[in-house]
Amino acid sequence: MKDEGRKVSRASQLGCTCGHSQRLVRTMVDDNFSATAGQHASLDASFVHLTRPPPRESSNDSNHEGLLETLRHSSQLLRVAQGNAITQHLSDPGVSLCQDCIDRVAQALESDTERLKMESLAYERAFIAEEERQKMLRNAVESNVAGTSDSSKDDILVRAATAFNDEIKVLKAACEQHENELHYLKSLQKQQMVLSQQLELKEDGIWEEQNALELEAKALDNIIAQLGTHCLRAQKDLESLSMVKLHPTLFDLVVDKRGLRYPLINELRLAFRPKGDVEWKEINAAWSQAAQLILFIGASVDFRSRQWRVVPLTPVAKLIFISPDGKRAVYSLGSGHETSSPDGSRAKRAPEMSMSLRALNCLLDEMIRHISSLVENSPKLPYDISRHRIGTYDLSRLDESDDSSWSQVIHSVASNLQWLSDRASEYTLEATVI
Repeated sequence: MKDEGRKVSRASQLGCTCGHSQRLVRTMVDDNFSATAGQHASLDASFVHLTRPPPRESSNDSNHEGLLETLRHSSQLLRVAQGNAITQHLSDPGVSLCQDCIDRVAQALESDTERLKMESLAYERAFIAEEERQKMLRNAVESNVAGTSDSSKDDILVRAATAFNDEIKVLKAACEQHENELHYLKSLQKQQMVLSQQLELKEDGIWEEQNALELEAKALDNIIAQLGTHCLRAQKDLESLSMVKLHPTLFDLVVDKRGLRYPLINELRLAFRPKGDVEWKEINAAWSQAAQLILFIGASVDFRSRQWRVVPLTPVAKLIFISPDGKRAVYSLGSGHETSSPDGSRAKRAPEMSMSLRALNCLLDEMIRHISSLVENSPKLPYDISRHRIGTYDLSRLDESDDSSWSQVIHSVASNLQWLSDRASEYTLEATVI
């Protein structure tokens, strides 16, 4: 039975002219049968698959043509299933189908039937909706014109047309107003564009000025940095100068505390009269340096005497005393000049150093009292001094020939002068720091 079923199936395939089993035909029949089957080889089994038509612009036409196309395909499938030709030409010998092709044709017919049902339902729904819409329109028209005559209907139409015309005029006026507003807005836009260009130019100028200011700021920063460097250097120099005692530096005054050696000022010996290798030339130069130191100290501490003037001339320095009645007395700190007394009489042409030292002692007394009022907590004065005394010596009673006593007086004067120099340096440093 199995062999007979295989034979029937093979026979049906051999008799099929649909082209589904052309490969099997070529292997089992001769060349003549292959040539006869090749005449129908152009038929493919896929003809039972219906393609959906492309969409159209109108939905009604698209649905109508799709329905016609489906019906046309269905009729072709029915003819094929009956063994007729696909086309309607009478000369076509017909088509013989195998079992597989018949099953596929049946499936295609079922799908087309379902599609036709769905499209029929769609047409019915569309028809019912159109009827409802037409009915609603008729009811609306009848309700508007019910109970009116033909002339009333015409009046209604005229009023409707007039209303439509009025509305058109209103819309036209609104359009014109909008056009005017549009022109106004365009003019405003042009003005805004001009203002925008002006603002862009100003902005460019501002950016250029900002760049220039930034460059100037950088230059100013460099200048400030340089000034800061100079200020630091100046401050360091000031600190260095504050550590320097100017008076002792310019006038190096050396005094032996025991009083066994001559006091030295800038390596020049201060003496009462020549002795040994000490000559008047060195003595005059030393006392001239002492007079310059006194003048420098007075200028540093702002000392101004009403009665005394210092003239640090070379080779002999001078002290000038101005009495209240305007008379002047000149005292030479050295030799070779006459010394006049306050009463106007002339002394001998001899080194009147004793009178000059008494005058110098009076001047130092005034300066010490002045600087003591300026410098607080100053060290003790080496030798007490008054107008006519220094230390233990009364200058008014010393004889000019007492060289030993006058040498001690010069030592005391040099010590007090050194004290004045140190105090003046301290006062100058404090004033500089402040």
